[in-house]
Amino acid sequence: LGNERSIWLYTTGDTSVEHRPLALLLDGQFWAHTMPVAGPLQQLTDAGELPAAVYVMIDIIDREHRTQELPCNADFWLAIQEELLPQIQQWAAYSHEAADTVIVGQSFGGLSSVYATLSWPETFGAAVSLSGSFWWPERGKANGWLPQQLQQGLLAAPPRRFYLEAGKRERLILAANQQLQ
Repeated sequence: LGNERSIWLYTTGDTSVEHRPLALLLDGQFWAHTMPVAGPLQQLTDAGELPAAVYVMIDIIDREHRTQELPCNADFWLAIQEELLPQIQQWAAYSHEAADTVIVGQSFGGLSSVYATLSWPETFGAAVSLSGSFWWPERGKANGWLPQQLQQGLLAAPPRRFYLEAGKRERLILAANQQLQ
């Protein structure tokens, strides 16, 4: 991608376990600073409600990069797979099974998480989309590029896990999320 970015790496549970699930959280600066998630993840792990895992919070750099990289950008996801994940493996062992890998994102990040899971099912087994921008690329339309690709059979939904959330008062977002179902 020709750039550098911050990431935050957080592990929970027994660090000697080599086959821990991997969670990639887009908009990493949000999860690291604005709504710090590390403490709650540790508490849930300690309580036995979550398994020991590796969490990678990926920074957006800035709004311009976010707008270019997150909406259905194959180059972004190839860089994650070819550059970032090998580095993460050096720092914290995790399972390489797609079923053990989840991507979490909101808005453009929600769109991106579903896109990556559909496009690289051998790597990503689940997506959590919070208010996903499935209207993209044209704001104001509920049926954006990704839902159209699915309807036309150009992207096939393999047996993967998806969690989509959108608020009732987010009219465009809700309509776009309903189109995806």
